[in-house]
Amino acid sequence: IYPSTPMRTLILEVEHGAEPPLSAWVSARCHLAGKGRVVCSEEVTIRCDTSVTERLGPLVNALQVPDVPAAAWWPDLDHDPTALCVHFIELVDRIVVDTSTVPGPRGLRQLRELTALRHATRSQFGDLSWHRIAPWRSLTARLFDAAVSTLSEIDRVTICAVGRGGQPAGSQALLYSGWLASRLGWKPTGTGWTTRDGGQVAFQADHARGSGANGDLLTVDLHTAGGDTYSLERGADDLLHARAPHLGDADRAFLRLRPFSSAEYLQRELGPLGDDPVMWQSVDASLL
Repeated sequence: IYPSTPMRTLILEVEHGAEPPLSAWVSARCHLAGKGRVVCSEEVTIRCDTSVTERLGPLVNALQVPDVPAAAWWPDLDHDPTALCVHFIELVDRIVVDTSTVPGPRGLRQLRELTALRHATRSQFGDLSWHRIAPWRSLTARLFDAAVSTLSEIDRVTICAVGRGGQPAGSQALLYSGWLASRLGWKPTGTGWTTRDGGQVAFQADHARGSGANGDLLTVDLHTAGGDTYSLERGADDLLHARAPHLGDADRAFLRLRPFSSAEYLQRELGPLGDDPVMWQSVDASLL
């Protein structure tokens, strides 16, 4: 992840019926870091059977480098992280997940379940899906700079993401809608939100074919009671386009989208440590 920084990486593989029940091996990874420098890192792989996962905590503790920040990366939420995290959560500073790896709201539900561990330990949590929707959040905020009063008139939110028709809204669509709802003080009702003045906001999730991974946002439409629509759309030119009544008929491209890899998103997540309260507020306001 950090080509110029040596590190010790522990890879934990839990497999039902693994033989032997517990095994480990060490590898070295070296690469050029510029100006002729060679940077080498250690990679320790630990494989164990599901019956001996309680041994992982002491092993991780023994293999950690003293006084060096440690983070746990859980790449696939198809496997419930809670059962394994309890064995080493006290030993790491941060746990990172990617709620986009599972369809529908299941990833965000699992992230929410981890909050019980979050409140009981020093570990902090991050979600790569939160970083994936950052350009959409930024452009939405800029879109309403000149139309702040219109925000109170929104009565329907429609989001289209990459996928097949009929599947439930994924984590990116839910996080975006939860972010909007939390910023405007809306309270979730199950099928939408109730505004501060008692109004109702409906939510609709659609899916279509498009470039990108399953669940990546394609369009966002914010409809007002007065019949206006504020739209964001990911174009084929890697630009995030915005349309709004106050912008006129011209298509305005505000942001260029860069297709970061999961490793690059992870690098951003492992920057300055600290929980993002807005992310947790967005999770709470999303329609799980």
